[in-house]
Amino acid sequence: MGTSLWSSGALLRKVCRREEAKDLVRLILERNSEYDGRRLSVVVEFAAGKVTSTIDRMTALYRPDSLVVGTRGTKLGLMQTPGSALGVPGMGSVSRYCVSHSPVTVIVIRPERKVKKTVEKRRADPKRRAQFE
Repeated sequence: MGTSLWSSGALLRKVCRREEAKDLVRLILERNSEYDGRRLSVVVEFAAGKVTSTIDRMTALYRPDSLVVGTRGTKLGLMQTPGSALGVPGMGSVSRYCVSHSPVTVIVIRPERKVKKTVEKRRADPKRRAQFE
């Protein structure tokens, strides 16, 4: 029996994601410079399962000093992200879960384009203009 087209495509995507992850780790480690005799420790694992429970398991296993997550920040139709109702606009469900449940410090990283957009919007606001002078 031959491999089906779907399974070979899925395998190719899996290999590509693994290579992208390896490239990212390589880049991080290249930029990892010594600071005060300490170095950044990076752990990358491929794990199957629900993202939030996987993060909980990995946090308990490795006991990191902090957890760095990104935001998704997408709009859902005419409504804003569900996080905006909780006072955290642009924060996705996983980052919101980490902030509210993690036993370690959580650092949420926003895309640079979103940060620039927010800064431009605040500069245009006459009430906040004094903050930028």
